[in-house]
Amino acid sequence: AKGHRMLGPPLVDLSCGPLLCAPLRLRTDEPLFVVATTRGTRRPTESNTTAARAGLLALLTQLELLLQHDRISGGGSSSLDDRIAHTLRRLNPPRWTLQAFLREECAVARMFPQASAYAGLQQPPPAPRKSTPPVSEYFQALASLHQVVTLARQLRTDITLLTDHKYIPHQLSLLHQFLGHVQGGSVSTLRERLAERFDEVNAAAAKHDGLRLPTVLTEWVEGVCRDALLVAQQAATKMGDVRAVREFLA
Repeated sequence: AKGHRMLGPPLVDLSCGPLLCAPLRLRTDEPLFVVATTRGTRRPTESNTTAARAGLLALLTQLELLLQHDRISGGGSSSLDDRIAHTLRRLNPPRWTLQAFLREECAVARMFPQASAYAGLQQPPPAPRKSTPPVSEYFQALASLHQVVTLARQLRTDITLLTDHKYIPHQLSLLHQFLGHVQGGSVSTLRERLAERFDEVNAAAAKHDGLRLPTVLTEWVEGVCRDALLVAQQAATKMGDVRAVREFLA
């Protein structure tokens, strides 16, 4: 981490309150793509229809990501196409093609632009203000939040338990970088706080090579980690309303 420099103006410290210690809940114990299924030949019910709609959204998300990363060739994906077609037929009323479904559900089509193009749908009408953005934007935002949360928690553990803090400046530099991809009013303030004291931490780590940083700096790093988790929590609540999903599942 030697050689890193981050410059910034004098900063206003983030306020500390009980929310700083509130846990950030991440769901890592569930699969990303869930395909809803039903048993037997029962007539469609409200719950079955909702399950089919949820399953279809999961399949469209999978299709969108595969298309985004060029994982589907020109011939398509027969397995995924078959699963989508099967789920479309379970809707009430049934839909017989993905193109017909997306033509009716314009808001859903806007969330999955590449899947819509894959289905042969012409460009959907322009989105109104404050409409649901493409689902890829949510994944990008979640990835950025995940980076901040993971590194802040690791840094908080390292500053507390490790007896050698020589890598702390490098971790702080990464945290400063990751925060740059997060949207939120408090983010810039926290990044400036990091930049303001980074040189001091870097010099102390070099001076105390192989040892812990002075207590005043370890406490400052712990505070930065708490504030980074709070910033991520606040940013997660402001990612936007997936209105098209709520209305489609209603």
